[in-house]
This record gives sequence, C-alpha cells and structure tokens, in this order.
Amino acid sequence: MTFVLEEYLASLAQQAKSDPGGSAAAEAFQMADLARGSGVQRALTASAARANITDP
Repeated sequence: MTFVLEEYLASLAQQAKSDPGGSAAAEAFQMADLARGSGVQRALTASAARANITDP
C-alpha cells in the first residue's frame, strides 16, 4: 500500500510542475495529510490498547 501511495504522490508532483491551477499539488497535499493522519491514528490506538493492559 505504501508503494502505491508513494508512486501516486510522485505522479502528482510531476503533474504539479506543469499545472498552473495547482489542483495536482492540492491533491498531493490532501493525500499526504490523509496518509499521515491514518498513521497517527494507528499509533494512538496502539498506545491506548497498551495503556489498558492490566497485569494479573
């Protein structure tokens, strides 16, 4: 999944070089924010799960 996202972002970066409207750059930033946010969410979920473990 990471490979696909990286390639998509690279493609958007190439498109942004010739896109005067900036739509490709905007899409790249949105995708990067989404990917970063999901990574943070996974880390917070894992941390919360570890915090809820009780020692017998």
